[in-house]
Amino acid sequence: MVALFLAMNNQGVIHTGIIDDGSYTGPKFCAFVEELVSKMRGMNGMDGAWLIMDNARIHKTSELRRILEETSYELKFLSPYFYMLNPVENVFSKVRACVKRLLNNTTADRMRSSLIQEGIATVTQEDCAKYVLHMMMSLAIAAAG
Repeated sequence: MVALFLAMNNQGVIHTGIIDDGSYTGPKFCAFVEELVSKMRGMNGMDGAWLIMDNARIHKTSELRRILEETSYELKFLSPYFYMLNPVENVFSKVRACVKRLLNNTTADRMRSSLIQEGIATVTQEDCAKYVLHMMMSLAIAAAG
């Protein structure tokens, strides 16, 4: 099993982490976030950015809070059961579909992590902008009741 950590905004996929042993752990996620924060510091327009996450336990560790306290970034959590407000889920869906297609069409013995990387490469800036717009529209509908 392979696990994927991914960060994106409306401009595209910012950072990914592929875990070949498939285990999502707090320390692995914190290492991913440290790499992400380092990358974001070098990007224009990222000061004060929100890191929006679901309510997974690995997203709520004291170590993660410590990492982010040293930055200008704010950690925000989605309400439970509102996965449709998480545009990363759209990226995961596109990557899964691409990996399935590649697995069906491949004859070589390729590692899933390389197939996932190929899937991530198919995610465009237009895709990410569309996913964020969809999230904003869903948020407006949810807020209106």
